[in-house]
Amino acid sequence: MANNTNQATYQHQRRTLILICLGFFFSIILLYKVLNPIIILTCLGIIAIRYAEVKRLIKDHPLFLNNILSVFIIFAIIALLVINGFRNYLVNAFINLLVASIALKFLECKQERDLTIQVIALFFLTSLTFVFSFDWYMLFYMILCMIIDYAALMSLFACRRIYELFKFSLKTTLLAIPLAVILFMVLPRFNPFWQMPNASQAKTGLGEEVSFASVEELIKDNSLAFRAVFDGPIPQERYFKTMVYPQIDPMVPGFFFPKGLWEYERNLTPFSKQPLKERPSFERNMGVVYTIYMEPSNRRWIPVLDLSTSRNENIFYSPFSVWLDKFLITQPKSYEFKYLTEDYFYNRSIPLSDSARELLLDTGFERANPQTRAFVENIKKETDGDPHKIVEAFLNYFRDQEFTYTLRPLQFDHSKGNYYDQFLFNNRSGFCNHYAASLTFMLRVAGIPAMTVGGYLGGEVVANENYVIVRNSDAHSWVSAYIDNNWKLIDPVSVIEPSRILDAFANISTPTLNNTTQARVYQNSVVTWFRNILETISFKWNMTILNYNFDDQSGFISRFFKEKTILAAICLILSMVVIIYLSLRMAKLFSKKEIINKATNRYYQYVDLFKDLGLTKRLYETPLQFRDLVLKIFGDHELYQKFNIATNIIVEHLYAETLSEKEADQMLAKNLKDFKHTVNEYKKSKKEHRVKLK
Repeated sequence: MANNTNQATYQHQRRTLILICLGFFFSIILLYKVLNPIIILTCLGIIAIRYAEVKRLIKDHPLFLNNILSVFIIFAIIALLVINGFRNYLVNAFINLLVASIALKFLECKQERDLTIQVIALFFLTSLTFVFSFDWYMLFYMILCMIIDYAALMSLFACRRIYELFKFSLKTTLLAIPLAVILFMVLPRFNPFWQMPNASQAKTGLGEEVSFASVEELIKDNSLAFRAVFDGPIPQERYFKTMVYPQIDPMVPGFFFPKGLWEYERNLTPFSKQPLKERPSFERNMGVVYTIYMEPSNRRWIPVLDLSTSRNENIFYSPFSVWLDKFLITQPKSYEFKYLTEDYFYNRSIPLSDSARELLLDTGFERANPQTRAFVENIKKETDGDPHKIVEAFLNYFRDQEFTYTLRPLQFDHSKGNYYDQFLFNNRSGFCNHYAASLTFMLRVAGIPAMTVGGYLGGEVVANENYVIVRNSDAHSWVSAYIDNNWKLIDPVSVIEPSRILDAFANISTPTLNNTTQARVYQNSVVTWFRNILETISFKWNMTILNYNFDDQSGFISRFFKEKTILAAICLILSMVVIIYLSLRMAKLFSKKEIINKATNRYYQYVDLFKDLGLTKRLYETPLQFRDLVLKIFGDHELYQKFNIATNIIVEHLYAETLSEKEADQMLAKNLKDFKHTVNEYKKSKKEHRVKLK
């Protein structure tokens, strides 16, 4: 009897250990973006060792292996912290240490209590994924992990086959989904005041400096940068400004991120607030409202249509006319803006401080690029210093001197320096960065404050949805010049390669250039079609799920009920009733009655018939022990013989596992009617015997 019980317990633990191996493997894959390869390989090795032990492929591992792995993991985490920097890698280090600790605990699981703790840890690891990844397809992967975790949990309380455990776990998980949806819709939701940093995520988008070659790789990247959804007509000219570069280095061909903006960023905290008066005004209801749905970039900067404003308290309008988030954008996020019309924004005087004017007129080392400086001085004399005529002369020079737009420009001779001289009078080939930086330099030499602007141009319009898809390959640079006490947008590419601008505004995602260059990575129609479907699903997910907050919830409720408070209260009460009902249904699934399978329930119908004969089975008694008790009380009676058949069937099902649940249930059901008849006959004979004695 003891041997049978031990065998059942062993089979039970084998199932649980195998399921934990499977669940732990999938949980590690979920966190692959956060875990270091060293930790991943260590965890996979532990899973392999444990699985081989369960399958009796190898002997049990020696105890000192746990200590060796513990020391190795601790030193590995410390090394990763030193290599990546304590400040940047601290959160990831804790996650890696947590996963490694769970793996070590799994290696030494021996008792059911250890297995229970391990299953709970798997649930935690699965849910932890949403801290780092909110992609829609991860939801299905997480549901799969939850089913495996439920199966492991159920195997601790019932001796079932793997198939039956998965079937039951699927039922439980599917029942939990509508409950989760109701809670998602009803429970109050608030905007988060913090974000989990993701140091492992690479930065994308425009960087801290713009040089003659800095945008080349970005233009070749066809991945999604953001979407802009408009509540009104989509503007035809769409220059999404992301960053300004007002500083120049005389030794490097390009412009750089202002140091003052670094200081501005460092002072931002989760509790920072900016008075609306420090932003472009909302006065006059002129403009179009639109929402930017950002993809993770691991930067703070938000691309917006130039001349936009916002009342969002979580973002800031910097002194350098750049919009920033309080946090690094490590998850998909949305921001609402209003695009102000040019008539409103441009037809007013914008003062420029002396310090800003001095910065925007700086041209670096005065002896550098002498040919360009001489050329600009001649233009100033010919135009009598009129800024409008100077700009027109510079653009005409680009147009008349056969400059070409290409992603493979001629290389500079770095030994000579004077990069602007080389580009303007020798190479004469490049892309937007070359022209924007060169025009900015010439404007400054001419005494016109100017700076290079980095952002995105155009984008692909989805007309039926009224939104624009902007990719990293839409990256672009242009010039912002201070003329007539206001800022003017000047794009030199418009005169060098007009098709680049016209195609962008005509919603063509792949501009037509000359035969010597190609601005985008071309994809065949099938790949593009499939990619667009995935991006559309992702977009809907971001709009409806990730950006669903308390304000959206309030709007959702008011849209249906408005001032009908009684109807709203009734619906709220009904929602709570549904939540309670589903919760009770889930609790019932975990009850003992539900866990016991059909064959076991059928066996207990045999046992319950003995209650009428004055015999009750105790909880601690096994089927074989109760059968021996029946033999002791009733002897070798027909009643015992038929009950012995039922006992053998349930033992073969639960312990020997030679019969499936369905087979055992059918056999027990077939004999149950005959057994009831035998019990009734026994009761009748006992009654007649008592009558005769009287």
